Amino acid sequence: ILELGEGISAPYCSKLLADLGAEVIKIETPDCGDSARQAGPFPDDVPHMEKSGLFLYLNANKLGITLDMGQPEGQSLFGQLVENADIVIHNKSPEEADRLHLAYDSLQALNRGIVVTSITPFGMRGPYRSFRATPFNVCHFSSVASMIGEPDREPLALPEDQTAYLGAITAAGATLCALFARDWDGQGQDVDISEADALAGLFGGMSVTRAFITKEPTPRFHRLPFFYPNGVLPCKDGFVALVANTDAEWERLVEVMGNPEWAQEEIFKTAFSRSEMADALDELLLPWLMQHTKEELFRMCQDNRVPTAPLYSAEDIVGHYHLEERGFFTEIEHPAAGRMRYPGAPFILSETPWTLRRPAPTLGEHNREIYCNRLGLSDQDFASLRSCHVI
Repeated sequence: ILELGEGISAPYCSKLLADLGAEVIKIETPDCGDSARQAGPFPDDVPHMEKSGLFLYLNANKLGITLDMGQPEGQSLFGQLVENADIVIHNKSPEEADRLHLAYDSLQALNRGIVVTSITPFGMRGPYRSFRATPFNVCHFSSVASMIGEPDREPLALPEDQTAYLGAITAAGATLCALFARDWDGQGQDVDISEADALAGLFGGMSVTRAFITKEPTPRFHRLPFFYPNGVLPCKDGFVALVANTDAEWERLVEVMGNPEWAQEEIFKTAFSRSEMADALDELLLPWLMQHTKEELFRMCQDNRVPTAPLYSAEDIVGHYHLEERGFFTEIEHPAAGRMRYPGAPFILSETPWTLRRPAPTLGEHNREIYCNRLGLSDQDFASLRSCHVI
């Protein structure tokens, strides 16, 4: 796999495939490399292009080379790499992809079986193809944001860069489909991934289908109507998701709380009446919730078969015993950043296990291995290309 990726989407897509055993050659610009190198977090909060936590996570298991594809010599070297590749993955804009000759037709002329996967906010085709966007824009365009937030407030977006990660996951699956199809007919494919399409298809399925069928918008609920308790509530050290939809669950919750007198009142006897009195019930539940931590509430309710879940922060799950038992976290030594801990496999395969084979490459770390050992460049040519900033 040849990856020309910036930031998250293309790098994460190729990382998923690298983690499954594919050889990924990451191609960066000679001077500053992938923009993710400039993003934190950094150890000791000291910026360093070889120590970005984001870059180190997204690019483990890859070989790394530098190449200026804007120069003719760079295009020639890239063409040689394409001739021996199975897949090209990039997240360049349509205009940039055309300038760098990354279009499927161009690359297919060099390699009939090449699979070219592009990941962009709105796809390589369509009226919005050239629009730039942040995850915030993509989330709102896909209609997902219309379902998030308080019903009487402005809609909210998904946190951080979820649209880029979802686009990457979609791209990885589609790329493998194209690769399997090639096994039948030897023909490569153009895989056009729109982050907005991926998000609308996965999260917007209910709202989009509702719009087709009923012509009505999907309402946003603070709580599910006619069911209460059902939602996120505060506690001593954070928040818990508490669900007691049925009368039986409510009775068990009342038992967990020590059978307070107010819970015996007629207005709380049915799911419908509890829903009608939801705001008042919030106030009555709050003193009990604030006496306990989310882990205590989780255990007490679990022991009494009341559906409850603690809302964990990132700090909570780092080192969590369940994830530790599953072997989710992993460590690897990096020549510049030192030994660091990372999230591991998002899946467990019994016969072909996920492995962390190598740390993220330093900028141009594998130039000599790829250009000299594989493409056959002489030491003199290699030095000349370096001096001209082609590599």
